[in-house]
Amino acid sequence: MTSNEIKMLLMKKGIKQADIAKKYNVTRALVSALINGSYFKQCKNLRYYTKTNQVVNEISRVLGRPINEIWPNINRPNIKTYSI
Repeated sequence: MTSNEIKMLLMKKGIKQADIAKKYNVTRALVSALINGSYFKQCKNLRYYTKTNQVVNEISRVLGRPINEIWPNINRPNIKTYSI
């Protein structure tokens, strides 16, 4: 999915990036970087980034789509899925 598609789906569901950031005590800039995919280009291994994993899983849960459909180009084995 493109970042604009992700943003549109979040908006249709009434979810703001700031809401997700507040829920997980991260910056809105981090949520934006995840949505835009720029975070994944900088980070080689997401296994150690619990908050990041939680935010990725939250976006996936809210959109009702699997992570690999939202971000097909990320290294999927490094993302841990959590039951949220």
